[in-house]
Amino acid sequence: MKDFVGDACKSIASRIRGNISAIPFETLHYNSSVKIKEAVFGIDKVTKQMRNELLFKSNNLVISSVDVRNIEITDIKTRQCL
Repeated sequence: MKDFVGDACKSIASRIRGNISAIPFETLHYNSSVKIKEAVFGIDKVTKQMRNELLFKSNNLVISSVDVRNIEITDIKTRQCL
């Protein structure tokens, strides 16, 4: 695999965009760090708890931690409304 870090970053970004788009802004605003981590690691279907790692089976890369430093609104209309 040529660029496994780049592929992992794209995959994680896609997971975040997909999950966050379904959350109302107020919920995201007050729980952003938890919601982003849930998007990255996923929720176990049996226990309903957040998983503690993300495994990329193609290269056995394991992501075990996510540090949310800041959140920036990229949509200009949404940013102006705030």
